[in-house]
Amino acid sequence: MKFPKKALSLCLSLVFATSLTAPSLAKGSDETPATKKPFFAVLVGIDDYISPNVNDLSGCKNDVDDMKAVLVKNYNLPDDDEHILVLKDREATKEGIKNAFRKMLVSNAEKYGDKGLYLFHYSGHGSYCKDTNGDEAGDDDQTLVTVDSRQGDVYDLVDDELDILLDELTAKTKNSVLVFDCCHSYTNTRGGKVTPRKVEPDSRPQPEQKPVTRSSGERSTRAATEKTAMAPRDQKYVVFSGCLQDETSGETRDPQGRTNGLLTRYLVEALAKSGSDTTYRQLWDTVAKGVTSENWAQHPQVEGDLERPILNASATRLEPGIKVLKAEDEKAVIDAGEAHRIVEKGALVAFYKAWAKKLEGEKDILAKGLVEEVGTLKSSVKLDRKVDPEELAKAKARIVTPFGGDRPLKVKVEIKEASSRGNLFQLLDKEASQETPGSASEGSSAKPKTGLLEITKTSDDPLKSNDDWDVAVVQDKFETFADSRRNVGSRAPKADPEKPVFFIAAQNGMPLFDLWLNTSDPEAPKVIYSALKKRARQRLVQTLENKVSPLDGKLKIEFVRVTGWDTDINGKPKAPKTETKEADQIGTPVVKESEQFLLKLTNTSDTPLYPTVVSLGTSGKIEIIYPPSSTHAVPLQPGDSMKTDVMQAGAPVGPESFKVIATTSHTDFHFLEQEGITRSGTTRKAVSNPLEKLMEDRHNATRDSSRVTVPSLDDWATADLDIVIATPE
Repeated sequence: MKFPKKALSLCLSLVFATSLTAPSLAKGSDETPATKKPFFAVLVGIDDYISPNVNDLSGCKNDVDDMKAVLVKNYNLPDDDEHILVLKDREATKEGIKNAFRKMLVSNAEKYGDKGLYLFHYSGHGSYCKDTNGDEAGDDDQTLVTVDSRQGDVYDLVDDELDILLDELTAKTKNSVLVFDCCHSYTNTRGGKVTPRKVEPDSRPQPEQKPVTRSSGERSTRAATEKTAMAPRDQKYVVFSGCLQDETSGETRDPQGRTNGLLTRYLVEALAKSGSDTTYRQLWDTVAKGVTSENWAQHPQVEGDLERPILNASATRLEPGIKVLKAEDEKAVIDAGEAHRIVEKGALVAFYKAWAKKLEGEKDILAKGLVEEVGTLKSSVKLDRKVDPEELAKAKARIVTPFGGDRPLKVKVEIKEASSRGNLFQLLDKEASQETPGSASEGSSAKPKTGLLEITKTSDDPLKSNDDWDVAVVQDKFETFADSRRNVGSRAPKADPEKPVFFIAAQNGMPLFDLWLNTSDPEAPKVIYSALKKRARQRLVQTLENKVSPLDGKLKIEFVRVTGWDTDINGKPKAPKTETKEADQIGTPVVKESEQFLLKLTNTSDTPLYPTVVSLGTSGKIEIIYPPSSTHAVPLQPGDSMKTDVMQAGAPVGPESFKVIATTSHTDFHFLEQEGITRSGTTRKAVSNPLEKLMEDRHNATRDSSRVTVPSLDDWATADLDIVIATPE
């Protein structure tokens, strides 16, 4: 069985579930008692490892505390030793975890069967070791690194051993949930606000594992297509994992200094805000979007029966209104800030009347506004209209789009040698100063900054720094990456691969754009600066969303693989042969270079929609895939489906995203397009509606501070689909 690996993607915000960080609910919030079911949980968190060869972590015990808090508060998990077993640090030995699994989960499943709920959560290190029984499609077993791992004759908890435990549990019930906030790859990372939960594999000869036989009598063998999951695919349980096979999962600190795993943080947040009718698929859409919005190189995965209500509909329903702390006629202070994922100026907020039962769309709307000042726990919002302060003080606020687009992409210059670092810093500063006056050299306290970018210097030991940054400009040897990764890219740099080159790296250390520049190239700073701006603009498109739209979730996206072509009588391609795989719809599709695919869109609403499909390519390109031009826009009628043209995956390798914007009237987004390489500017028609204006402001990092223009919340929604382009094996 394969453990799901933690992702770095597009892969950090704060937990809503705990009392310290939860926004206050506005008066009038509804709370409906849920039917209590027998509920049992084993929660494991390891920060302090015994072996000196295993580095310590800092957020795993917090993960356990936060998961327990949300399950007790929102899902009626009794807070006693008969229903919860918590193992932290020294308690989380290999035998301790196995015994807890059997005592709390398997034994109670024997008693209650499908009438009960059973949850196992692990936060800590993951790793891998050599497969000893031939049950893996590859050569490695995935492992959990227990607190006593790698001491004496104690080895990691291998996936085969966990498979035995899981088989014992699923023989009694199909109501199991497993969460693995760890990673099983060992890729290089470059510090920053996301710390990977990774450790090198155990190099000792491994004890032989017996082939695992399922209760059905079939041998448990993991195919290559199942490597993203913690366990073999099965409808008897749901498995949440942090990332894809070659990615790493991270932990991060919130503005108050509290550390959590990215997967757990967003999972707890989503659980706290979900209702009894929320399905696992809907829950996971929220979790995956949150993780990847923070760390674009981390793609969480999920397996199992995703259409059932989460935890068998045991949730307590909470109305998600946020309290207004201070009200003026055109300004409000709300009880939510960085700690609640309002992380940028320009975030869009909706205010609903105090008696509103459903905080959605334009119905019962009092005002809308944009965040102009952000604090840790509260934010100031400028409104789009004058409102009676007395009525505003009683209103319920909802966050529409947390990422407003006003925060620039934070770039770290990561070069150990001080003089080289200073030279590149000054050259990038020169590029910035041509756009925005007031940029500064490395020696000053200011930072080269434009509306899109903020470039910061780094310490003399950048790999150990823990700065807040999004991407890094790095000087290193290409061979460092070519030798240690399968998916670095198929194109070697023009410079000598053994000599240092400049490149741009994500927080997981993976190079972006397959861009390698000779350090002596005088054009390198200009090329780097252009590439950084392209990544910044991609991020602005990627983070657009409308959380309160009545159209949210009404446009279904399916990833469809093209397996071949039907031909006409002359042998020319006529129509693609297609295959739609369930695994592609619930996980992140991995597409090898030259493989073909298309997207299928279905309108499940009762309103005609105009879909725009935007591709955010691995080369930095932004391209409108559909419609082909503004003159070809055709509404997608309720119940109808459409397919995009066939696309072919190409270099560079890495994560690629598709943003689908659905509107009730024709809206032209072609002005968002940019090439993967520099090109001259193009002309376009004038902006014609508020949504186009909002997108233009985000795209160009400009906003008129004297007015607030907000589009109707009823008229648009967004959806996302991520893929990973990989090199052919």
